[in-house]
Amino acid sequence: MAGKAATVFIIDVGSTMWQKTVDNTGATALDLASKAVQIMIETKIFSERKTDKTAVIAVGTDDTDNDFADDITYEHITVISEIEQPMLPLLRTVSNELPRGNVSGDCFSAIEVASDLITKHCKHLKYIKKIYLFTDGESKIGTRKNDSLVHEIRRGGIEIKIVGAGFDDPDTGFKEQDKSIIKAANEEFLRKFAEDCDGDFFTLSYFLNQLESPQVKSIRLVNLYKGKTLVMGDAENYPDSSLSIPIEIYSRTTIARPKTASKWSVLSEVSSIDPAIKTHEKQADEANRVEVPAEDLEKAYTFGRTIVPLISYDQDLLHLTTTASMDILGFIRTEDFRREYILSNVLVILPPQSDLDASLRVSALIQGLYVKNAYGLVRYISRANADPKVGIIVPYFKPPRECLYFAKLPFKEDYRACVFPSLSNIKDKNGKILEQHKNLPTKEMLDKMGEYIAGMDLMEAAVDEDGNPKEHLKVKETFNPLLYRITKETAHRALRPNEPLAPLNERFLYQTKILPSLEEKNRKVVGELNELLQIKKVPPKAKRRRAEVSRKGVGEIDVEDILGSKDEDEVMEDVVTKKLKSASDWSFEHDVSLEDVDVRKIGIVDPIGDFNKMIENHKEDLVTMAVEQMCGIIKKLVTPSNGEKADNEKALQCLKTLRGVATRENEAQKFNDFLRELYKESPKEQSKTMDFLGAVANANITLISSDEASDSNFSKYEADQFLHAINDMSFVILEPEDGREHKSKKISSGDDLWDELMS
Repeated sequence: MAGKAATVFIIDVGSTMWQKTVDNTGATALDLASKAVQIMIETKIFSERKTDKTAVIAVGTDDTDNDFADDITYEHITVISEIEQPMLPLLRTVSNELPRGNVSGDCFSAIEVASDLITKHCKHLKYIKKIYLFTDGESKIGTRKNDSLVHEIRRGGIEIKIVGAGFDDPDTGFKEQDKSIIKAANEEFLRKFAEDCDGDFFTLSYFLNQLESPQVKSIRLVNLYKGKTLVMGDAENYPDSSLSIPIEIYSRTTIARPKTASKWSVLSEVSSIDPAIKTHEKQADEANRVEVPAEDLEKAYTFGRTIVPLISYDQDLLHLTTTASMDILGFIRTEDFRREYILSNVLVILPPQSDLDASLRVSALIQGLYVKNAYGLVRYISRANADPKVGIIVPYFKPPRECLYFAKLPFKEDYRACVFPSLSNIKDKNGKILEQHKNLPTKEMLDKMGEYIAGMDLMEAAVDEDGNPKEHLKVKETFNPLLYRITKETAHRALRPNEPLAPLNERFLYQTKILPSLEEKNRKVVGELNELLQIKKVPPKAKRRRAEVSRKGVGEIDVEDILGSKDEDEVMEDVVTKKLKSASDWSFEHDVSLEDVDVRKIGIVDPIGDFNKMIENHKEDLVTMAVEQMCGIIKKLVTPSNGEKADNEKALQCLKTLRGVATRENEAQKFNDFLRELYKESPKEQSKTMDFLGAVANANITLISSDEASDSNFSKYEADQFLHAINDMSFVILEPEDGREHKSKKISSGDDLWDELMS
């Protein structure tokens, strides 16, 4: 069956493997071999594939345990684990509990034992079969069955990979000095054996180095669109003038995601057990029971506390009935397509392998798109009754390889066009474009920045092994450290629960640091840029003290609990204890000032201070609430009740503060609506807002225009007209620009005025 795998690891644990060190860290050959096997088993465990099975054999053990133990040739060979799905106990055995033998074993005989394990387990089924041998070659090897074993391995489709400690490396020129005669002969024999079996031969240092490098996960290809066609035109109504091409679709790239803590932590397993189970029983009235036939039952959904029935007929009306298809809607030029539109993983479109006619049609479409510099816009439905998707098909044409790539695109309703103020087109109050401004760079600044960008070019920043320049941080060689780190540290904590986490691999630290050569090369131009642009370091904002910072949150859990350094009973006891003690831990002896308390309501005494505290709240977004409350406070100050005197001065200061915040916090529409509402009320007889609007006009406060905030619907001209109307006491209500001709009327009657405003 496709996708199944059986791997056998043979580890030489003889005395020469663990009695002498092989590198400057003090590690022995057995340490490095077990580390390599540990990494490969970790990968298999985290993949969670039940069809990827593993066995471990130790050769050179003091005891013997295998199916051929009666034959003296197979002495000192122990099968530690039969072929089965690898689990944590096996990982612990390989990492910390491998036997250390004081005798030597025959590695060639161990390969025979491994081959027998694979043959018995896999039988004649389709498996990916591999045997790894880790040895230093210091033990005698019997070669009498060489030819028969080579034939058996080749016939069984078994991949042989031999990894030698201290073996010569022709690629790097490494040669071990004072090599024993036995090791030299064994090394030559094992190289020849691997070559005869079409296998691979590695040195242990090279093999381990490759394992510690992040690897792109290979997955089995699955046809996502089998037996369907790519259609151009209306094949149903006009088959003669349309084109239908049989295609198959496969995944090209998929995002690799880290395992969640809820799946791998001891705490999640403990917390999933409910310590208390409540039961409630009620005696049913059997006499009045009515059994409803299954065909009379209908689905119902909860809406709040109400149960809303939905009959199947109505449900069918709400569901779009579709069939699997991929239709070409049209074509667009490559220069008109924006890369940020792509939403999904990439799929690859290919013709069926045995369909020559389909291959010719797909090839013609690929080359046509390639020559015309065009992409295809398609409507894609992956299966029957699935939601339609819109996507792009992109040609890949590098003979002899060619295909179509597909990626999902957003619908019009999914796209949000955000408009930001221009960085290079700055206008003054009169709408004139400025050529000189503190935010506009000079030619000298642009030239110097261009020099800096050119100096930071990564295409030839690094140096290869031969001293030639090469690209630094190639995309294919740059990996996300999150995946690697989480996997490694989860395995580390499982094997060594009481040890601190290991430091991050140097390969990932290399990605985060600037090259010393680039730093030195650009030191001068960076200094010139600092002086030219007057770059200053902004001091960090002081963190606000809050009452809750001084105590540990209710029910918080240590990282040790999550990663499982304690057993399950201890974790459950700690969780319960923390929840019970959390209430008693808190007291009012902490130094808490009134400034530490969250403000959620603006008072009449210090409205600006309360307003600013709500805006600066980092726990939750209170901006909209603060703007609405400030509008109410301003109205209270301008039109007080119970005969109190209006405080127009304080109201004016509040309005200025409100306008500034609304401009930068995307609340311009609320401010404009509020100001227009005040303006609408002012013509009323004896209105208390007349004096306040006069102060507003004197302070040149008007509507927020679209030049100041992107969410405003009023132009600069309309905002100026509004201010002019207040000054003249001629009230004109303005509507946002919508392409219609604007009309302004000068109205003397208050009633007629507000009829016009409301129209």
